[in-house]
Amino acid sequence: MQVSIIITSHNYGGYLRDAIDSALNQNWPDVEVIVVDDGSQDNSADIIDSYTGQITALYKRNGGQCSAVNAGVAESHGDVVILLDADDYLLPNAAELHVRCMQKPDVVKSCGYLDVIDTDGHLLGRRLPDRFGKSGNYLEATLNYGLDIYGLSFTSGHAWSRSFLEQVLPLPEMDLIGPDGYLTAIDRLFGSIEFIPAPVGCYRRHGKNKGPMTQQFTRAFLQERIKSKDLRIEFAIAWAMKLGYPVDEKKLGKIRDWRIFLMRHLLSLMERRKSPIGFTELVFAPFQRFNASRYGSVLLAGGLLLIRFLPRELALPVSRRMLLRHHT
Repeated sequence: MQVSIIITSHNYGGYLRDAIDSALNQNWPDVEVIVVDDGSQDNSADIIDSYTGQITALYKRNGGQCSAVNAGVAESHGDVVILLDADDYLLPNAAELHVRCMQKPDVVKSCGYLDVIDTDGHLLGRRLPDRFGKSGNYLEATLNYGLDIYGLSFTSGHAWSRSFLEQVLPLPEMDLIGPDGYLTAIDRLFGSIEFIPAPVGCYRRHGKNKGPMTQQFTRAFLQERIKSKDLRIEFAIAWAMKLGYPVDEKKLGKIRDWRIFLMRHLLSLMERRKSPIGFTELVFAPFQRFNASRYGSVLLAGGLLLIRFLPRELALPVSRRMLLRHHT
């Protein structure tokens, strides 16, 4: 099996060399590396050009990460496709671990953990996500219980089969949802998911991350996260219908992520209006998670109970801290 590693970058020249080197230094013997520069205005072009003959370089006008992924996949040839963010890097055995999973029948996506590092590449002692579910086919579970049925890694932890990508690309090119947001919403509709019980790369935490790890959870950020969740659900429902599955929109659209409930409650506190999330709905949200430990759910429920009764000036910082600690 050939593996295509597609690195998408926009003004990430400071980290780009680490990403390219990690892709070129894979243990798997058949790897092609494609770097898509999405209209960078820093020194990215100089770095990319220094790898002439080792990689395929694509330069395009800035159109967002989904646009860059669409261009990169169209240029690739691999049976397995890894999407690597330019500020992250892969461990040397990442491609091999993904291929082992993809060699199994009916597998459309494999997913491994990511170790969190700081700007300078030092390990921070954390791993994303906290835990995976069991490998298998999640089609029926998704149709009946929604998207929140297992933990997800970030973009660089995933690999998808070419046969799956050829059916669903090009992705919509809008900044509100990244390529992994679209793909992880629908990949389980096409086949089985394999979870790798080991890290496959490193997620770099720095000031320009778009994810919740580096956010202060402003009103605008919360609105964006809630909207992106709704759009992922709409995308999954549309594809399930297109594939001819019996779709109950209430079931498939069921939100089981307690963080979304808390974000909606936090937004209501910021806007000084009545919370749209009821007391019972908020406090019992952690128990709706799949593959969650009872002890962990009790602790989360206790934190949510505290937030529900704290005065606004205390509930706001406690909510932000809780969301930051239990990022997605």
